[in-house]
Amino acid sequence: MFSLPPGLRHAGDAGLLARPRRALLISRTPRRPTPGSRWVRATVSAVRRSVAAGEVIVTGTGRDAYDLALLVCCEARGSAIVVLDNPRDDVEAPEILPERRLLVFPEDRGMEPAERDLWIGRIADRAWDIFIRTGGNMAELAEALRQRGCPVDPTPVSDTSSPPPTTSGSPRPLPPPPGTAGPWEFLSHYTREPDGAWLGEPRAVYLGWLAHGHHDDHRDAGGALRRILSERTIRASGRLMPGRCPMVSFTALPPGEVGRLMKWRTGLHRWTVRPYGVAVRRAVLEAIGARPVSYLASADIQRLPEAERLFSQKHEPPATDWAGEIEWRLRGDLRLDSIPATDLRLIAPSPLDAERLRAEFGIEAIAIWRQ
Repeated sequence: MFSLPPGLRHAGDAGLLARPRRALLISRTPRRPTPGSRWVRATVSAVRRSVAAGEVIVTGTGRDAYDLALLVCCEARGSAIVVLDNPRDDVEAPEILPERRLLVFPEDRGMEPAERDLWIGRIADRAWDIFIRTGGNMAELAEALRQRGCPVDPTPVSDTSSPPPTTSGSPRPLPPPPGTAGPWEFLSHYTREPDGAWLGEPRAVYLGWLAHGHHDDHRDAGGALRRILSERTIRASGRLMPGRCPMVSFTALPPGEVGRLMKWRTGLHRWTVRPYGVAVRRAVLEAIGARPVSYLASADIQRLPEAERLFSQKHEPPATDWAGEIEWRLRGDLRLDSIPATDLRLIAPSPLDAERLRAEFGIEAIAIWRQ
């Protein structure tokens, strides 16, 4: 039976080391996967085939690719050896772990992802080629397995997903709808497609969508707005916020002017703004603590009390200049239940989209541009 080397501890069913052990070789995957993405379909298919053949899945956790394999293995009542990168036998989403499992983890220190992946390859005695980039870490693991005489089998699955829907047409602002002329008295929160799970979505639910959703399912900015309205909550995010404190961001710009903020941010692999959002009357937000952001030099921000930094933004043009956003922030989630519909507006890209939202949610909707 295969024995774990010194420096690694384990918890669970050590008898799994005596069975055929199959790794899934999946390089860093493209952002925003869908149920129709090739690597997703290949992973689901490969895990089911391995479980049916009596093989133990050898994987890690914390990556979409690894956690998807664990969820499918658990659903198929399979067995798994899970290599953790920390010296604790805990997992972020334990509900995705199969009942029969062996957790392997370092004795007294954390492991880098490359080292964790190396141990996955060493423990396995066979592998599926799910998605291997030339010259990458997974390509090295595949070669090391072959040199040991271990098979690395292909998974012939095609990509059946369609391109994500896009908003066509150029941003030609529409005149204000009846009753909205005059000063814009609202603050607007614009949505974006998520990088993975929705804010607040349980890990297992997101993985279940990947495993079982329709191949053409996409999570886009329009879907994000509908989720907000269905939950009656704008969830706060700490990403890119001082101290990673969860905040909700707004802009004071009228919808007809927001087109100039729509830029592709290469470093974040996303648009700054998409043409879907919900606006709340400014007086309502001010009453519950929303404040305008101060645009300051880094040195000035460092002199602020910590609580004040939450409402500040680095401003050192021309390299860093976000003043055009006219940003406001609110600490924590924003519940929409107690806000009257008269104090809300929905924002959509076209008159047709606006009418659909108005009919679905009973809230006045504004179109940003013609198509």
